[in-house]
Amino acid sequence: MPDSNTIVELPNGQFGYQTTSADSREPIVRRWVWPLVNVRIEGMGGADKAKVVGREATCRDGQVSCYLGDGVYFRATMPQLGSTPAVIMDCAPVPRPKVRGGTEIRWNAGWQKYSKTQRSWLAA
Repeated sequence: MPDSNTIVELPNGQFGYQTTSADSREPIVRRWVWPLVNVRIEGMGGADKAKVVGREATCRDGQVSCYLGDGVYFRATMPQLGSTPAVIMDCAPVPRPKVRGGTEIRWNAGWQKYSKTQRSWLAA
């Protein structure tokens, strides 16, 4: 389960920057969301919320950027830049995947199953 950084829509209709990270020791995914202000679309063309929400984004010192394609970028800032507190912090269990009976399974920053034919752990 890879970690991700995406643009989300907050309950108040504004945008947020979300980071998720899988715990390496137990099947839990942690999530943090920060509010965004000074939202702007740069480049030739426009974009609606549907094109922005869920897209992979980067954040450096509170400055968020997301490439939408065709030379168009979504850019925004966090209200207090790098010191902005998260408005959402939660964790959720990661459900155990279905595997064949007798297959050994473990959590290692993501579910893995043991392949007897390859004699190694593979992503489940």
